[in-house]
Amino acid sequence: MTDLNNSNDGEEKKQKSSHQHDSDTPALSEEQAWDRFLDEYSEDLQDVEKSRTAKKFDKHAAKQEKKAMLSVDDLKQDSFVNASGPRDFTNSSWLDTDDVMDRGSVFTPPNPDLGKIRWSRLVCGILLVVGVVGVIATTFLPAYATVLGVIFGICVLVGAGGLFVTHRGHDETKTSEEDDGARV
Repeated sequence: MTDLNNSNDGEEKKQKSSHQHDSDTPALSEEQAWDRFLDEYSEDLQDVEKSRTAKKFDKHAAKQEKKAMLSVDDLKQDSFVNASGPRDFTNSSWLDTDDVMDRGSVFTPPNPDLGKIRWSRLVCGILLVVGVVGVIATTFLPAYATVLGVIFGICVLVGAGGLFVTHRGHDETKTSEEDDGARV
């Protein structure tokens, strides 16, 4: 019979002798062992450092570092409900807006009165809405699409044109020449 030859026999003998040599040396400190490791594997570590995976990891780590610098959990409870709000000096939290507004403030709600609506604008608005809805509904009636499309298209044009012509601009709310229209 043939003997099985161990092709790794030389390496095993080297490893055994190096292990025996390691046991002969005194115990290394952690720092010395780390330096020795870096010296032995410096080429491999440089290859890893230059790899695409390492570059991707560095980019990902940089994004994560920028992402969340401050969390809600990092804030104290006093940040939300302390003795006074940010702009009022009534010793209330800025989260209690409804309560503050109900304390007899001088706030006056806006007057939603649109005034007198002119019939011409009302008719033009109705024509515009009917035209748009009609054009959309015409897609469901392909047999009558040409006739209905023309009728509802004219409604859209007349309605939009009428609203454009009757629009007077935003000068209706100005009280004087210096009034720029800004309201608080």
